[in-house]
Amino acid sequence: MNNPNWGIEVLPESLNWENFKLTLYGNQIVKFSSFEFEEKADIAIVYGASGLPTNWTKKKTEFDAKCALHLDELKVLTTLAAPFGGMLTMLPPAPLTADCVAAGISYGLVIPAIKFKTVKYVFKQGDDKVEVPLDLAVLGFPRITML
Repeated sequence: MNNPNWGIEVLPESLNWENFKLTLYGNQIVKFSSFEFEEKADIAIVYGASGLPTNWTKKKTEFDAKCALHLDELKVLTTLAAPFGGMLTMLPPAPLTADCVAAGISYGLVIPAIKFKTVKYVFKQGDDKVEVPLDLAVLGFPRITML
């Protein structure tokens, strides 16, 4: 059951982008270089009369998502945002899904509602490809599955 080489076996397949699928505003994103999802909980420790911790409480849970898309992928999203002057931050909330299969384990993330917080266009001389980092607001409670 306990395999000391488990991490070594999983790593090469996990980093294979062929297995990773990202869907944003109903469109499968093919050209992207990164995707991040962060879950944070604000925990407060309750101390007793003796000054020792007796309990804990969770104040709030925060979620954050980021991705970096190639400029080509923004054509579809900019077309969706055409009624708003092409401004992605003006688009209404929409679902995001991320799926990955590695080492026989299927990982799925469904966020029922995201909204663009920050879209940063950076053009530099000599760049072969332009990547646009997107900061996403997570508006719905995400569902994470591992099968």
